Amino acid sequence: MNIRKFVAISTSTLGLFLLTASPAFAHVIVHPSQVGIAAFQEFSMSVPTEKDNPTVAIKCLFQMD
Repeated sequence: MNIRKFVAISTSTLGLFLLTASPAFAHVIVHPSQVGIAAFQEFSMSVPTEKDNPTVAIKCLFQMD
């Protein structure tokens, strides 16, 4: 397999992956937007939607100790 064919296949595969994964990307609005240094704070998150379907869950991918 020559390098051009390899690059074309790799680029196509990556593009297809990004197109199919893009609906999984979302945004949330977090309040408050700023917190004091070493302060304990509870945050509220809202998920704006463009459809009439309600948001039923939010999964946090990180945890701070």
